[in-house]
Amino acid sequence: MSYMLEYISKQMSIEGYENEIKKLIKAYNKKTDANLIIYTVNTQMSNLPISLDMEDHYTIRDILRNDDSKKLHFYIETTWWFRSGC
Repeated sequence: MSYMLEYISKQMSIEGYENEIKKLIKAYNKKTDANLIIYTVNTQMSNLPISLDMEDHYTIRDILRNDDSKKLHFYIETTWWFRSGC
């Protein structure tokens, strides 16, 4: 069974998924002795920008300034694509 099917079969609420993700991040941080920063874009919302822009740069800069971890791991998920006719 794939991970996605496993989570779908649990039929968790949004809060349940958020709590599960937080639990997994804490476990990852403990195992790697690092602080995992996840920065993703909801690609299903077409009215929002889906590539990193300058505002994202400032957000990430603020995270770096306010984090005293010795090791940071970043997971950045974004897409950038052209629509025909644009």
